[in-house]
This record gives sequence, C-alpha cells and structure tokens, in this order.
Amino acid sequence: MLVEQQEVLILKTEKEEEWCKVEMINISLYCNDLMDSDMKGARNYRIPLTSKEVRGMRLSSVIIMHQDLWPLFEEIQTMRNKYFNTELFKSSIHTRIVPDKWSVAESIYHCYLLLKLTRITSAYYLPIACFYMKFRRPKVKRYIDDMENIYRKKTMKAPFILKPKMKKEYTLKELRDLLEEETEKMKACVSSLTKEQCYWIRYPDPVPKYPNVMQVMKLLKIHEEHHYTVVTKRECQFRG
Repeated sequence: MLVEQQEVLILKTEKEEEWCKVEMINISLYCNDLMDSDMKGARNYRIPLTSKEVRGMRLSSVIIMHQDLWPLFEEIQTMRNKYFNTELFKSSIHTRIVPDKWSVAESIYHCYLLLKLTRITSAYYLPIACFYMKFRRPKVKRYIDDMENIYRKKTMKAPFILKPKMKKEYTLKELRDLLEEETEKMKACVSSLTKEQCYWIRYPDPVPKYPNVMQVMKLLKIHEEHHYTVVTKRECQFRG
C-alpha cells in the first residue's frame, strides 16, 4: 500500500525515544527491517531513504497520520521537555507549597487524567462521527484550527473525575511515562483520520465552543501548559 503524500510517517527507533518526521516524498524503496511483531503488515509501507536519521535504523513502531496533526504532537513533546527538565520539576514535586493548591505532581496527574478522558472519549466518538460523515458526505468549506486559550479567564473547578487522587507518590519519570503512554494511544485514535475528518468532526463540548479534532489536540497542549505555568509561578513565588 502506498501512502499518499499528504500523510506523514512517524518513526520511532529502538535507540532513540523521540519521534522523527519523515515526509512521504520520493518514495523509492521498501523497508525490510520493520519488525512484524510490532505492526502487522508493516512491510507494506514504503519509506524514503533520504533521511540520515532513518537510514540504517531498525524500527520499533510506525504510526501514519495526516501531516497537519504531527506538528501538534511535536509541540506537546517540546512543551513537556521544557518543564520536566527544570529544577522545580526535579525537586519535591509532592509538596504543596500552598495547602489548598495542587502540588507539581498533582498538576501533572490532573493533566494525565484529562488526556486519558479525551482519549477514551475519542476512541468511542470518532468512529461514530466518521461513519456519520461517510453517510452524510459533507464538504469542508473552511479548515479552521485556531484555538484560543480558554484558561486565561477564570475557570471552573475540576470535576470529581479529574481531581488528582493518586494511589501512591509517583516519581517524575513515572508521571512522564503515564503522559507518554496516553499520548501514544491518542495518536492511534486520530492516526486514520483524513484531512476532512480532522477539520469537520467536532466534539460535543460547549466550553471551548465545540472544537474540531485539530482544535482538541491544541487544547490538550494549552491545558497542560497552563497548569505547568501556574504551578511554576506559584512555587517560585512562595519558595523564593
């Protein structure tokens, strides 16, 4: 099966944890090093051998998604790397500097819970929406992906299901692993979507004004960054 040029092949190597982007241009050769145990039918995908990062590497997993989606996940990774590498996130993450405010660990776990809830909702909602879209065959007139920061204004308290009640004191690495695991599952949920589906399908959430798939992915990053920024400012204010 040939992959259309509008799609992007996302590769993850055994030696590197970060995902790298390979644009599907000048497809020339089958990759014979794909591991059958990691992806059924993976040998049917073609990849270009023009990238130094890809040539000669043994691949551990492959995800194909629309090219507009990939940068959004990359932005999430960049944002996480920025905060998780700070001294604050490597210190006493379970200590509440203000008694009635979440600690660093609780803030991270809350972001994990929202990501998980979004992923579970998407796993059930997107297939139904895609089926309805196929039946109705609508035409997307405008490809809207702008997403304002709805957390700049005063926000409501987190619902019970999203309150960070951790069963144990996770380490920073364990919390990051929880986020990454859910992110990979989220990628799988949206990996089969076409461009029209990414922009036409809207989630039934009135607070962010019924966002489409692209806007939801942006909202996940905005939400996570909002909490990291808030807890960082609070910790610096009261510890400093």
